[in-house]
Amino acid sequence: MTDYVWTAPVARKRHRCQMCGRVILPGESYQRMAGLDRCEAWTFKCCDHCSRVVHAWTRHSGESEWYEDAIWDWLADGHPTVYAAAQAGWRYPDGELVPLPFQPRCFTCGTFIGGDALWCPPCDRARIDRIARSLESISAELRRAS
Repeated sequence: MTDYVWTAPVARKRHRCQMCGRVILPGESYQRMAGLDRCEAWTFKCCDHCSRVVHAWTRHSGESEWYEDAIWDWLADGHPTVYAAAQAGWRYPDGELVPLPFQPRCFTCGTFIGGDALWCPPCDRARIDRIARSLESISAELRRAS
Protein backbone atom coordinates (compact mmCIF):
# COMPACT_ATOMS: atom_id res chain seq x y z
CA MET A 1 0.00 0.00 0.00
CA THR A 2 1.20 3.48 -0.84
CA ASP A 3 0.69 6.39 1.53
CA TYR A 4 1.18 9.79 -0.02
CA VAL A 5 0.49 13.49 0.39
CA TRP A 6 -0.60 15.70 -2.50
CA THR A 7 -0.08 19.47 -2.13
CA ALA A 8 -0.36 22.46 -4.45
CA PRO A 9 2.38 24.87 -3.39
CA VAL A 10 3.57 28.04 -5.13
CA ALA A 11 7.14 27.68 -6.35
CA ARG A 12 9.77 29.73 -4.49
CA LYS A 13 12.52 28.47 -6.79
CA ARG A 14 12.75 26.79 -10.19
CA HIS A 15 11.48 23.22 -10.43
CA ARG A 16 11.17 20.84 -13.36
CA CYS A 17 7.89 19.10 -14.18
CA GLN A 18 8.57 15.40 -14.08
CA MET A 19 5.93 14.72 -16.74
CA CYS A 20 6.60 17.21 -19.53
CA GLY A 21 10.03 18.48 -18.47
CA ARG A 22 9.17 22.19 -18.55
CA VAL A 23 10.63 24.53 -15.96
CA ILE A 24 8.17 25.66 -13.28
CA LEU A 25 9.14 29.24 -12.50
CA PRO A 26 8.99 30.99 -9.11
CA GLY A 27 5.46 32.26 -8.48
CA GLU A 28 3.76 29.46 -10.44
CA SER A 29 1.69 26.89 -8.60
CA TYR A 30 2.40 23.22 -9.18
CA GLN A 31 1.44 19.83 -7.80
CA ARG A 32 3.78 18.03 -5.43
CA MET A 33 3.34 14.47 -4.27
CA ALA A 34 5.46 12.76 -1.63
CA GLY A 35 4.92 9.23 -0.52
CA LEU A 36 6.08 6.02 1.02
CA ASP A 37 5.63 2.80 -0.92
CA ARG A 38 6.52 -0.24 1.18
CA CYS A 39 10.04 0.83 2.21
CA GLU A 40 10.78 3.38 -0.51
CA ALA A 41 10.21 7.13 -0.19
CA TRP A 42 9.51 9.17 -3.32
CA THR A 43 8.58 12.66 -4.51
CA PHE A 44 7.02 13.85 -7.75
CA LYS A 45 6.51 17.41 -9.06
CA CYS A 46 4.10 18.22 -11.84
CA CYS A 47 3.10 21.52 -13.47
CA ASP A 48 -0.57 22.54 -13.27
CA HIS A 49 -1.01 21.89 -17.00
CA CYS A 50 0.11 18.27 -16.73
CA SER A 51 -1.94 17.88 -13.56
CA ARG A 52 -5.09 18.91 -15.48
CA VAL A 53 -4.24 16.37 -18.17
CA VAL A 54 -3.78 13.64 -15.54
CA HIS A 55 -7.15 14.48 -13.97
CA ALA A 56 -8.86 14.44 -17.38
CA TRP A 57 -7.24 11.11 -18.28
CA THR A 58 -8.13 9.43 -14.98
CA ARG A 59 -11.69 10.63 -15.39
CA HIS A 60 -11.84 9.42 -18.99
CA SER A 61 -10.20 6.06 -18.30
CA GLY A 62 -11.82 5.34 -14.94
CA GLU A 63 -8.39 4.45 -13.55
CA SER A 64 -7.32 5.75 -10.15
CA GLU A 65 -3.64 5.29 -10.95
CA TRP A 66 -2.10 6.86 -14.02
CA TYR A 67 0.64 5.94 -16.43
CA GLU A 68 2.57 8.56 -18.40
CA ASP A 69 2.80 6.54 -21.61
CA ALA A 70 -0.95 5.91 -21.64
CA ILE A 71 -1.64 9.60 -21.01
CA TRP A 72 0.64 10.80 -23.81
CA ASP A 73 -0.87 8.24 -26.23
CA TRP A 74 -4.39 9.32 -25.24
CA LEU A 75 -3.49 12.97 -25.81
CA ALA A 76 -1.79 12.32 -29.15
CA ASP A 77 -4.72 10.26 -30.45
CA GLY A 78 -7.71 12.15 -29.07
CA HIS A 79 -6.53 15.66 -28.24
CA PRO A 80 -3.84 16.66 -30.78
CA THR A 81 -4.02 20.38 -29.93
CA VAL A 82 -3.41 19.73 -26.23
CA TYR A 83 -0.66 17.24 -27.13
CA ALA A 84 1.05 19.84 -29.33
CA ALA A 85 0.86 22.41 -26.50
CA ALA A 86 2.44 19.89 -24.12
CA GLN A 87 5.22 19.15 -26.60
CA ALA A 88 5.87 22.90 -26.83
CA GLY A 89 6.32 23.09 -23.06
CA TRP A 90 2.82 24.53 -22.56
CA ARG A 91 4.02 27.84 -24.04
CA TYR A 92 3.07 29.94 -27.03
CA PRO A 93 5.94 30.86 -29.38
CA ASP A 94 6.27 34.21 -27.56
CA GLY A 95 6.93 32.37 -24.28
CA GLU A 96 3.58 32.99 -22.57
CA LEU A 97 1.93 29.97 -20.93
CA VAL A 98 -1.07 28.54 -22.73
CA PRO A 99 -4.33 28.31 -20.70
CA LEU A 100 -4.81 25.22 -18.56
CA PRO A 101 -6.27 22.41 -20.65
CA PHE A 102 -9.69 20.82 -20.20
CA GLN A 103 -11.51 23.79 -18.74
CA PRO A 104 -13.82 25.73 -18.35
CA ARG A 105 -16.18 23.29 -20.04
CA CYS A 106 -17.35 19.97 -18.70
CA PHE A 107 -15.19 17.25 -20.26
CA THR A 108 -18.21 14.99 -20.83
CA CYS A 109 -21.07 17.19 -22.04
CA GLY A 110 -19.49 20.58 -22.83
CA THR A 111 -21.51 22.53 -20.24
CA PHE A 112 -19.72 25.61 -18.92
CA ILE A 113 -18.36 25.07 -15.42
CA GLY A 114 -16.21 27.29 -13.24
CA GLY A 115 -12.92 27.01 -11.43
CA ASP A 116 -11.20 23.67 -11.14
CA ALA A 117 -14.39 21.59 -11.21
CA LEU A 118 -14.03 18.43 -13.28
CA TRP A 119 -17.73 17.61 -13.54
CA CYS A 120 -20.81 19.68 -14.14
CA PRO A 121 -23.84 19.00 -11.91
CA PRO A 122 -25.77 16.86 -14.44
CA CYS A 123 -22.72 14.68 -15.13
CA ASP A 124 -21.88 14.50 -11.44
CA ARG A 125 -25.42 13.33 -10.68
CA ALA A 126 -25.14 10.63 -13.37
CA ARG A 127 -21.76 9.54 -11.98
CA ILE A 128 -23.14 9.34 -8.42
CA ASP A 129 -26.13 7.31 -9.65
CA ARG A 130 -23.80 4.94 -11.55
CA ILE A 131 -21.67 4.41 -8.42
CA ALA A 132 -24.79 3.85 -6.28
CA ARG A 133 -26.08 1.18 -8.72
CA SER A 134 -22.69 -0.52 -8.66
CA LEU A 135 -22.62 -0.56 -4.84
CA GLU A 136 -26.17 -1.95 -4.73
CA SER A 137 -25.22 -4.82 -7.04
CA ILE A 138 -22.14 -5.61 -4.94
CA SER A 139 -24.27 -5.56 -1.79
CA ALA A 140 -26.80 -7.92 -3.40
CA GLU A 141 -24.01 -10.33 -4.41
CA LEU A 142 -22.62 -10.30 -0.85
CA ARG A 143 -26.09 -11.06 0.56
CA ARG A 144 -26.48 -13.99 -1.87
CA ALA A 145 -23.02 -15.32 -0.96
CA SER A 146 -23.71 -15.35 2.78
